[in-house]
Amino acid sequence: MAIAPVINASFTSGNVNFQGKNKKSEQGNPQPIDNKAGAMVTVPVALLMALATGSINAKAANNNNEYAEANPIEMVSEVPQASNQSQTAKSRDYYNYLKFAKEDGKIIQSREIINKDGSYTMIFLKDSPDSKGCSEIVLLPYNFQSLDKYYNTIDPPTVRKLIHHNLGENEEFAGAYVHYIEYGANDMKFIDKEIKISDDAANDIIDLLAGDNKYYNFTGIKFVQTKKTTLYPPHIAVIKD
Repeated sequence: MAIAPVINASFTSGNVNFQGKNKKSEQGNPQPIDNKAGAMVTVPVALLMALATGSINAKAANNNNEYAEANPIEMVSEVPQASNQSQTAKSRDYYNYLKFAKEDGKIIQSREIINKDGSYTMIFLKDSPDSKGCSEIVLLPYNFQSLDKYYNTIDPPTVRKLIHHNLGENEEFAGAYVHYIEYGANDMKFIDKEIKISDDAANDIIDLLAGDNKYYNFTGIKFVQTKKTTLYPPHIAVIKD
């Protein structure tokens, strides 16, 4: 799977093809960056499609999302399994979250993302079994804990933006900008953070944003383009009790 520069995007089978290193995504660590240079530019999906110079081959309506229908809980590995057990070991709460989401009929599709600094399962969720729309996309950490030490319920990070680091062939990559909350003894931290994702994971989100998925997009996720060479640093807002 490839991801091409947005301006030269070719829509093959409904995907915006991002071109990653060696045609695959190489997961990396977040790095501090200068927030002033290369500011993010939000690109509406309709405009993104209009800018495409390649051919647009839309899927037929009855062939939109065979992947999702085949087995919604099936996990798809993005990169070879890491040798470090801490990168692939999954917590009890991780399995419980998947179990309850599946029993409630909320899972549409999922994909594995294995990073050096933490691994995740990207899950497309709907509000109810009969819903025709995807309500949110979460990145469920392998080491997920559903309760913190103060017994506050914790939700997995929710994707707010898909960021295309448009750096040219063999250098560009994609990130998911997520939002989550951490609870302290006397405060709450609202955290926004970019997590590097694979080409295939990025194209899964693009499918939804571009309407090339059998489910409607109710997520509010924005597509963003930037020239930044590293991931955006976390943004943390603290509210004291």
